[in-house]
Amino acid sequence: MSDIESLATRLAQLRPKQPREAVRAVATDLVYSGEPEAALAEPAVIDRLFARFNTAQRGPKQVQANDPTTCPICKTTMRPVKLDNEVPAVYCNKHFVVYPARPAEQS
Repeated sequence: MSDIESLATRLAQLRPKQPREAVRAVATDLVYSGEPEAALAEPAVIDRLFARFNTAQRGPKQVQANDPTTCPICKTTMRPVKLDNEVPAVYCNKHFVVYPARPAEQS
């Protein structure tokens, strides 16, 4: 089941009190994660995705590039790594996403 609409229908049945836009956003995240069935089997994962969506709706609007420590696909914290020439970066080993680490603030 990789169709967003059918996944949204299942999520709406699992979490009937969630608003439609939250269900669609979580369904889209699950489809793009590549493992929607595995995530549906874990209620804690679903709860975390809904919580992140609701937090994002209340908080300031920002693009993913403003938060380069979170994987844009699975929304988990990426781990620090070193690239060639010891350049710091962060990496999601599940989705092969790499962002350069932000330079340290100079004061």
